[in-house]
Amino acid sequence: MWPGKSDDDGENWLRGRTKNAEEFDAYMLRGNLLLDTGVICLTRTDTNYLMWSHYASSHSGFCIGFDDAIVEALDDRHTALNGDVEYVKSPPEVNFYTADVYDIVRAIFLHKGESWKYEEEFRIISELPGLKKLDTSLIKEISIGCKPYPELESFARELLDSNLAVYKMLCPTDSYQLKRVELDKNLSFQGY
Repeated sequence: MWPGKSDDDGENWLRGRTKNAEEFDAYMLRGNLLLDTGVICLTRTDTNYLMWSHYASSHSGFCIGFDDAIVEALDDRHTALNGDVEYVKSPPEVNFYTADVYDIVRAIFLHKGESWKYEEEFRIISELPGLKKLDTSLIKEISIGCKPYPELESFARELLDSNLAVYKMLCPTDSYQLKRVELDKNLSFQGY
């Protein structure tokens, strides 16, 4: 193949180049899918301390509780798949040349590292990125964090006359578990 090189050397070089090309193709496909796909991330628990820390601005934000029918409502012709996220030690191996699109999308969007297991995440994957409109009747409750901004707590109190259940999270001093209590017009919570 090359002067002074054996056929084995040439094959090893070619095999290495092919592996690099396959890894690059997989990287590009994954990147394009991440940019061109919509992902709705939900959790099964609203009292997880880390979830409030990470995704609700250190307990100052809010959590929306949806009816389970949200999955069917968002499961339209553009929904690629939905399901529980699997928490694994390493990303699943997928041959991007031979696997079908469903398996590729599942491998990319329904797997995360084991350290994220506390999220108990459920995802709805859409072929179209961007905001999704949904029937507001699918919203069943709102929970505000234990350190809400005054404007957020005021807004939550305005919702008390609606058909939504409105809660506030508390950080008890005798436990490491968040406690959820229903907001009441006449009850004010100080601190956490």
